[in-house]
Amino acid sequence: DRRRSPVVEVFETARDAVVNISSTEIVTVRSRSPLNGFFEDFFDMPGRSPRTRQYKLNSVGSGFLIHPDGYMVTNAHVVAHSAELKAIFADGREYPAQIIAADRDRDLAVLKIAAESSLPTLPLGRSDDLMVGETVIAIGNPLGYQHTVTAGVVSAVDRDVAITEELAFTGLIQTDASINPGNSGGPLLNVLGELIGINSAIRGDAQNIGFAIPVDQLREVLPE
Repeated sequence: DRRRSPVVEVFETARDAVVNISSTEIVTVRSRSPLNGFFEDFFDMPGRSPRTRQYKLNSVGSGFLIHPDGYMVTNAHVVAHSAELKAIFADGREYPAQIIAADRDRDLAVLKIAAESSLPTLPLGRSDDLMVGETVIAIGNPLGYQHTVTAGVVSAVDRDVAITEELAFTGLIQTDASINPGNSGGPLLNVLGELIGINSAIRGDAQNIGFAIPVDQLREVLPE
């Protein structure tokens, strides 16, 4: 079938090992009326404690399984400050997830779910032999649209991206495969279906410029 491209075959092979990461953060805010707030601030009123309310903030990201016992990888920023995590599979199954380890400097995290059976995984490839221009495939949950596949090429390698004055990521893969909020933590694959990168960042002021953490960096940090 001429329609069955390498992208189709990679998606069909990999999709069951890719998950939607649903993250819930509990935020506590001070709640008071403007008038009462004025008097409380102006006068040191003893015995008065501010009212507080708690809100749940939900966000989505992506992840993928690397071990059949339920170990998965995502970005550290996807799970930061989370009070509750769920991994949602393509067939709708949901599992609570716990953080096993997180490395903020590499923006990588390992999660664990307790599944009743062996789970499909993605094979780890290598990123030291990437060719600029070779086809790559991203699978993830952009804006909550689960298991979206996009394809593009390796646009460049060894890119550095400054996040803040104190934090910068180095040696990243640049790709023009469409990556949007929610893709973070999902896999970047080659045409053999091998993991070559972990989608991590996009530039909000640009189009078709996305970045992925090379899989070799994941290999380095996993034993830790």
